[in-house]
Amino acid sequence: MTPEDGGDDVPAISIPILLSAIHRNRWIVGAVVAVGIVIAIALTLLSTPIYRATASLQINQQSSTILQGADVQPITAISDTSRFLETQSRVLKSRSLASRVVDNLKLAGDNGFLAAMGARTSSAQGDATMVVAQRRETIIALLLQNLTIELPISSRVADISFQSPDAKLAARVANTYANSYIQETLDGRMGASHYAREFLKQQIAESRLRLERSEQDLIAYANQSGVIDTAQSGGDGAPSAPSLSAANLVAFNGAYAQARSLRIQAEEKWRRAQQTSPMALPEVLADETVQGLVRTRAEKRASLDQLRERYVADYPQIGQAAANVAGLTRAIDAQVSVIREAIRQSYQLALSQEASLITNVADAQRTALTDQAKRIRYNVLKNEVETNRTFHNTLLQRSREIGAAAGMTLNNISIVDEAQEPRTPVYPRPIRTIAIALFLSIAAAIILVLLKEAFRDVIHAPHDMSDKLGLPLLGTIPLVDKGETVSAALNDAKSSLAEAYHSARTGLEFATAAGIPKVLLFTSTKPGEGKTTSAIAVARSIASTGRSVVLIDGDQRRPSLHRSLGLANEVGFSNLLTGQAHVDQVVQADGMPNLDLITAGPIPPNPVELLSGEALARAIAALSVYDVIVLDSPPVMGLADAMLYAHAADGVVFVIESGQTRTAQVKGALRRLAAVGAPLTGVLLTKFDIRTAGYGYGYDEYYAYRDNAPNAETSVGAA
Repeated sequence: MTPEDGGDDVPAISIPILLSAIHRNRWIVGAVVAVGIVIAIALTLLSTPIYRATASLQINQQSSTILQGADVQPITAISDTSRFLETQSRVLKSRSLASRVVDNLKLAGDNGFLAAMGARTSSAQGDATMVVAQRRETIIALLLQNLTIELPISSRVADISFQSPDAKLAARVANTYANSYIQETLDGRMGASHYAREFLKQQIAESRLRLERSEQDLIAYANQSGVIDTAQSGGDGAPSAPSLSAANLVAFNGAYAQARSLRIQAEEKWRRAQQTSPMALPEVLADETVQGLVRTRAEKRASLDQLRERYVADYPQIGQAAANVAGLTRAIDAQVSVIREAIRQSYQLALSQEASLITNVADAQRTALTDQAKRIRYNVLKNEVETNRTFHNTLLQRSREIGAAAGMTLNNISIVDEAQEPRTPVYPRPIRTIAIALFLSIAAAIILVLLKEAFRDVIHAPHDMSDKLGLPLLGTIPLVDKGETVSAALNDAKSSLAEAYHSARTGLEFATAAGIPKVLLFTSTKPGEGKTTSAIAVARSIASTGRSVVLIDGDQRRPSLHRSLGLANEVGFSNLLTGQAHVDQVVQADGMPNLDLITAGPIPPNPVELLSGEALARAIAALSVYDVIVLDSPPVMGLADAMLYAHAADGVVFVIESGQTRTAQVKGALRRLAAVGAPLTGVLLTKFDIRTAGYGYGYDEYYAYRDNAPNAETSVGAA
């Protein structure tokens, strides 16, 4: 990750980061918490004790039924129990109930209640009625303000609580609230019963008028239309008798059907009589007269045949016998003709009767339809009379029920526990108040610390390198203890400072694939961050490994290497850059094997021009005989020297002072180095104080382990 990328990241707030911030600002946190606790104690001591009295009521979920069988849905049929409880809660908190409590306790007559509640009494002058009204409104507001109603869904017991500085007053108001609520419920039920009676009384009078009017209309229509009611009275459900016209129509229809059947039969007989031989007709064959004449004629004809066989044709007895046969034939024909005429007359009669009955049926049908229309209208009026009579009787019955139940008023509310005078106040509660104050003060302190950390965004701890900068950490250099100098700490192989720089040198060994860069530059954001001390310590640590090292003071503006090590500065790196001296003339011994030093030398008038040419490259080339060249350069911000050195270096170590360097300044310096293509190797965090940096890093255990290590393992060479 590049410095630019790391500079754009916003670190997330984690528990270790928060704890470290609190640890760094523990005095602020302690002060805020102390102030919060002091304020809580002061409020507890100065607060007026508040007492709370509670009365318990049992509220059963039932309906206010006025009439048995009335068309009123009971509340028990409503599945939403919470709606019922919310309704009762609203009633308990209503202004009307509070006004009833004021009247029952007679609180509006003086200022005693206001004084007991710690409220200011009105000293306004003017109309006495206005003063009482204003005091009443104030008292109602105080009642509602200090009233608490608890109606759990899982229970039928409601708690009515009232709190006041006066314990007796709190109990008295709570009990009065409970009794007033019960009385208001009873009054509501009585009012509903009275309203029902008045309503039914009005409805009965109106229904009586409607019944009388409908009966008069029915009688008038019956007289006008001539309709006679033949229905069975008595309400037994018997069918009504048919009207006369309907009975006539039924009778005519039956007669017509019978006449038509007879006509069809007579017509069939007459058609058969016309088409069949007369002697073959069933009526002729069934007629005894015809059959007797036929038998007699047969006998006479037989006698005639016998006479003709005996006598000649003109024999007198033959003529007489023939005359008898002829007479019988004429008698038979006459009787057959009578039978055929009877069949024809029967057909004509049936046809005439059918035609007559058709006319009668048509007349009866018209009469029945007219009578039916009248009867329908009559029945409509009659039904209206019956409906009005039934409704009137129902109202009378319900009115009698209300009269019987007027004195029996059931209530679904009862007192479970009366409010007792409380012995201990509910406010103030010292432990609870102090606990809340402690919680709030800790929260305020954390917010204050976070704001402080946000406005003063500095690099505090090693994790800030990755969280805020996104850069690798080469090492963390601890702050030297008070009373100990940096030189003494560096010369002491057992010191935490020396061990930290040995660890940083080890980090440089693995920072690149080639190990420690050939030309290693040390720089920082601003002066005083420890880059010179770091350059000296790392150079010595590298030299202790057997590699030849030259340490150069490249600060041509404010050199400090010669003062730190007590060296002469008449000839130095500036002389090498200008070509006024050779390497052998500017190199000084440090007293440590494999380590040479080059001070800054005389300060040139324009260091940037001196470093901008080929002089820096020639000087570094002249020093290439050393394994490692360590350059101590000026700070990055405000100067161009560090960028010139960084461009010529193989690796750059950026030094950051813990708790003093702002993140924005570091990011700006890193962006300047990145702009010239500086090979950033890593970061050193210097002057790190575990006591102020924060919680959760484990450096105290590391240093304790180091301090307890054997002497043979703490030598410089062993590092």
